[in-house]
Amino acid sequence: MENREQISKQTSIPSLLKRHKPQLIAGIVALSVVDLLQMAIPLVIKQATDAFVRGGPDAADFVKLCAFYILGMGVAISLFRFGWRYFIMGSARKIERSLRDEFFSHLQRLDISQITSRKVGDLMAHAVNDVETLKFACGLGVLVAYDGMFLLVFIMGAMFYISPVVAAVLCVPFAIMMIFVIKGGREIEKRFRKTQDSFSLLTESARRPILGIKAVKSLRMEETETGNFGESSRHYAQSNIHLARLWAVYQPAISLCVGIAGVAFLLLGGAHAIEGEMTLGDFTALLVYLSMLSWPMMAMGWAQDILRRGNSSIKRLNSILKLSVAPDVREVFARMKGDLQVRETGVSFGGVKILDGCSFTVRSGETACIVGVTGSGKTTLANIISGETESGDGSVLIGGTDTRSIRRAQLKRDFVRVDREAFIFSGTVRENINFMQPRSDEETRRAVEICGMTEEIEGFERGLDSVLGERGINISEGQKQRVSIARSVIFEPAVLILDDALSSVDLSTEAKVTDNLCRWAKETGTALIIISSRTNSSHLADVIMVLDGGKIAERGTHSELVAQDGIYAGMHRIQTR
Repeated sequence: MENREQISKQTSIPSLLKRHKPQLIAGIVALSVVDLLQMAIPLVIKQATDAFVRGGPDAADFVKLCAFYILGMGVAISLFRFGWRYFIMGSARKIERSLRDEFFSHLQRLDISQITSRKVGDLMAHAVNDVETLKFACGLGVLVAYDGMFLLVFIMGAMFYISPVVAAVLCVPFAIMMIFVIKGGREIEKRFRKTQDSFSLLTESARRPILGIKAVKSLRMEETETGNFGESSRHYAQSNIHLARLWAVYQPAISLCVGIAGVAFLLLGGAHAIEGEMTLGDFTALLVYLSMLSWPMMAMGWAQDILRRGNSSIKRLNSILKLSVAPDVREVFARMKGDLQVRETGVSFGGVKILDGCSFTVRSGETACIVGVTGSGKTTLANIISGETESGDGSVLIGGTDTRSIRRAQLKRDFVRVDREAFIFSGTVRENINFMQPRSDEETRRAVEICGMTEEIEGFERGLDSVLGERGINISEGQKQRVSIARSVIFEPAVLILDDALSSVDLSTEAKVTDNLCRWAKETGTALIIISSRTNSSHLADVIMVLDGGKIAERGTHSELVAQDGIYAGMHRIQTR
């Protein structure tokens, strides 16, 4: 059995930032230069004001020089501001892209059992909303957090340098504000997480009726689904309103603290200036610094909100990323062909035995037909053979090699499966069959011939270059299934599994395509497994197996099983009446 403990890609905001450390350091340096230049401007204004008050023959020239200094610093601030935006916000964009890629890649490697328990709406919300929130946390969040702390420290330092008494008094309202910021931030994170969960429910309630629109219309469930969507929308709106109410108190409270600090400065600083304890330049510089101080305080609150939201989103993403993936340290083999052996395969779900000790062999080039009623375990067996579900205590071998020792990428290439629900990409018939791989016209037409669509495709306006709509909306379900089969045939896999893949075609077409596939399997040495609830074409198979209650109840050729007068014979009689 594979070790499932080694690969678990949980992440965090610091780990995401470390990936772009050089760019972030460059951005932080540029931001620091901008802040230091901004800090220097009030000091230049102070010198200019004091020179203006003192007067003298050189005062005018000195004031002009200060003006040029301020102009030069303004130009430098603009240049370095472009630098921090390029490096910090650019890194956030790269983090967003890499996180989406990793999330999608992780989903692809998870077992089916780990995915089926999750709602598609949740996964979509994680991939879109949560990743977007993390982009802001890693970009804007880092920016305003550092900028706020840097400016706060240096502004307060400059104010203490100019007037320690005034600066000490101004610290009181700002200290109260910081306590409010910390406590309010925790509540914001909690409410934001509820908002994100509501968004997941809203996404799922929108996706479900759209995906099953035919069933909704045929059962006249439009009003019910509209009501469900409306309820989800109201719940999402209420969650956002609940968050907005807190934010509506949060930001004005910060502004109030800044206002109180301004009043305190005018009363105390004005008195000091009037009494001559500080120069007019000192008063002017302190006033400018006080106006600048409102931004770092607001930034601290904003950063708290953004980073709290990011922390909430990283927890939601980690609920998926923490699902362990077996490390792919298995071997790579040459293109595999050979006998397929299934040995003592047993699988249980929720304590219920789905498959119990199934064993059989399908020789290279042979066709095996597996039939059984709904719920007999046919699809579970297909999942095990294709490697989508682990085989429990049993094993699956191809050419004598256990599939658990073969790399997943190779396993997916050599074990191809076609399900009942065929997926068609928005593109031409040729692109759908060739699956974006370069193939000759001869190979493509051969695959089309095997799936019995030559005449139909020739009847299309542009033949193989005819464009199929999204999900194949402009062709029938049976044609979708046969295009999917052609896509699989062109790969010439070691094992091809058709799981009710011809359920939407008529009986004569099914027989024709099945016969073509049996001949093709013999030519290519592919082990062909046809899983079906119908017995119409099963006589074309080399061996037929009947699944009943998770066990192989009957095995043999068509004539042998009919002669036994068992489960298969009963199914065949009912379907051929």
